[in-house]
Amino acid sequence: MINKYWFKCINILFLMIMSLPAYTMMHSSNNSIDVKPAVDINPHPDIFETNIEAAPYQMTLAGGETATVFAYNGQVPGPQINAKQGDRVIVHFRNNLPADYPSTIHWHGIELNNKSDGTPATQAYVQPGESYTYDFIVPRGGVFWYHPHVRGGQEVIAGLYGPLIVTQPEENQLKMAGILPTTEKTLVLSDISFVNGAVKDVESAPILETMNGTEGDHLLVNGQVLPTLSVSPGKGLRLKLINTSISRYYRLSLPGHTIYRVGGEGGLISNVRVEGGPKMGMRMPMNESYTGYTGMISIDQGYDKGEILLAPAQRADVVIIPDGSNGDQLTMLWKDFARGRHQIMMMPDGTMMMEEADDDGLRPSINLFNIKLKSRHMINWWADNYSISEGDGLSSNPGRLIPERQDSQIKLQEDMMAMMMGMPKEKWFKIDDFSGIDDRANYRTATVGETLKWETHNHTEMHHPFHLHGFSFQPTMFMTMHHEEGYMDMWNVNTENEYVDTINVPPHTSVFYLFEVEDRPTFGSAVGSVSGGGAAGDWLFHCHIFQHGENGMMSFLRVSQ
Repeated sequence: MINKYWFKCINILFLMIMSLPAYTMMHSSNNSIDVKPAVDINPHPDIFETNIEAAPYQMTLAGGETATVFAYNGQVPGPQINAKQGDRVIVHFRNNLPADYPSTIHWHGIELNNKSDGTPATQAYVQPGESYTYDFIVPRGGVFWYHPHVRGGQEVIAGLYGPLIVTQPEENQLKMAGILPTTEKTLVLSDISFVNGAVKDVESAPILETMNGTEGDHLLVNGQVLPTLSVSPGKGLRLKLINTSISRYYRLSLPGHTIYRVGGEGGLISNVRVEGGPKMGMRMPMNESYTGYTGMISIDQGYDKGEILLAPAQRADVVIIPDGSNGDQLTMLWKDFARGRHQIMMMPDGTMMMEEADDDGLRPSINLFNIKLKSRHMINWWADNYSISEGDGLSSNPGRLIPERQDSQIKLQEDMMAMMMGMPKEKWFKIDDFSGIDDRANYRTATVGETLKWETHNHTEMHHPFHLHGFSFQPTMFMTMHHEEGYMDMWNVNTENEYVDTINVPPHTSVFYLFEVEDRPTFGSAVGSVSGGGAAGDWLFHCHIFQHGENGMMSFLRVSQ
């Protein structure tokens, strides 16, 4: 009987053979949409160990446009790391980028030890020609990803991003019971622009582009333009979606179909959910001057029911059931989302003013990927069609956290005057009246063992995806302020008590959320040595539109034992 050790050895050998062409294959010759897996070099069944190198790579799009990009292990996206909940992950990273590109790897959404978080707050930059080993536990199932956190906007749009998928113990049982589909794909969504054979320089983008965030000219799915998936009609297709774009929002729609959400950033949710459409909320007066209607209202979320919205860095685990006949083709659409994009207007007195872009939310839809319907395989031609419904049970509800204290409001801010006066970009965005983390005096603090309630308020006219490093949190409520009208709208969310690490915050809106400051193991120099204290240190939080975060909309939480 083949035990786990030998099974993993055989699997490692197979993956090594399959990965040999990775550094020589031209991008346009890859006929498979699947992300190539990372090679696990450790035979232990509960340890995933691999090597990842960042280096320049020649990419050719389907239309023949070629440019030098950056890639992990010679592929865009980088290799997919597949782990089980509770596994130890060891990644030996080597930076072979050009001389002016130091780098790190941030393991987005993983509740790991501080020294493996891969940010300027937790480790020294990995300079070109140098290496660093990341070593951590993956304590929660879910859809995660990895990317640099130094010159992040430029390095990510250039191709440095990859998926990390962590499975939960109950997934196999749900598949065997027919609740989750057996066919699944990881789809990494990104965009890119080429200028004179190189990736566009987003660090020197003009004022308006920096304000809105750069969106690439080409939309990519697993590094390809408009790829095609082949599936059987009526069979469930599970898609693990990851938005790695540095500023683009993805409003995804499959005409004639419903997109069902089954999980995402914190693993499986308790019940199948259909997102989008209006939500019920409550309108309340901010003061006694407001005398209008107060009571239940409908909150427009900006996308239709059955669609999925992914802000930058967000992920979703979804299911669709392709409907049609053999040979039909369905197309997943990118639809514009009104996120508060701006335009510059010249005033009669000769001054310039920023205001909402006329086409915000109205830009034409773009075909993102195709789904080709094919005849069922002979083995399963008689199988019943897959079915799924909103409310179907999936996993146990983790319960709502009970906070021990509530911190003061975290303020997301922009400085229009600094932009228009030509001040350094590093001062254009702020958190709590301060730009960036250098010499910051007003950071947040916590102690291991606490459960906190935080409020993050967006003081700007644009949507911002807010990301907290190292700690997944439970959103509970949104509250939008209408100061001139004298009222506020509020609505509750997340009855499933789902954990997330990135949340979209609309303009002039607060989001309230809960999280535990739990300790986690950190690894010593001796092989296998593990100690506590991994939660202690500085953990960034910031807007994940890279040009906002890197130009000031960033702060940190300092955790002590």
